[in-house]
Formats: sequence, structure tokens, C-alpha cells
Amino acid sequence: MKRLAAIALFAGLAACQQQTTEPTTAPDNGAANMAEAGTGNDVAAQMEKLPKAALNATLIRAILDAGMKCEGVTKSERLPNQDIPTWRATCQSGEAHLIQVSPDGTAHVISRTN
Repeated sequence: MKRLAAIALFAGLAACQQQTTEPTTAPDNGAANMAEAGTGNDVAAQMEKLPKAALNATLIRAILDAGMKCEGVTKSERLPNQDIPTWRATCQSGEAHLIQVSPDGTAHVISRTN
């Protein structure tokens, strides 16, 4: 049996990007710009460019927002050959979660339940 929850990642991703880029003088609309249709902003593609620590922070945010427990993501990997970009995140406790991310930043967290 699996549990599925949908959340929006683009706000968290925008926060990660703001920490890893140089400050700008113009206001940054961050999440709003990422999800805007037709702008070419693909959140999943942007996630692939994140440093490992920022990617793991984004993935744990998705897991926690989905109401699941995770003390910290110790390992993450992008699964190849998926129609929807998918990452496997392993928590400190050893539990693995699959996180599918659509271009607009909506994440679906798929986990096994006992």
C-alpha cells in the first residue's frame, strides 16, 4: 500500500535559490515567476541544478509537508527514464520516499505504509 500527497515545492525551491545566488537590486518574485505558464521555468529542471544539500532540503520539505516523518535526507538520487521527474530520497531512519515533481513545482510524495 502506498500513501500519496501533493504539495507545492516552488516556494521552497525559490528560497534555496535565493540563498545560492548573488543578491539583486530588483525585487525577486521567486516562486511566482517559476510557476508562471509559458516562461520556460521548469521547477524539476531547476532542482537538478541544485547543490546536493539544497536538493535534499527541498526533498525533506516535500516529505514533511506531505505529513510523513523524516529526520533528514541522507541520500537522494534522480531516477532515470521517468515520464515525470522523480527522485528517491532516503531518510536517516532508512525509509525511502519517491518524490515526483511536475514543471509547476507540484510534488507527489509516494511512500509505503505499514
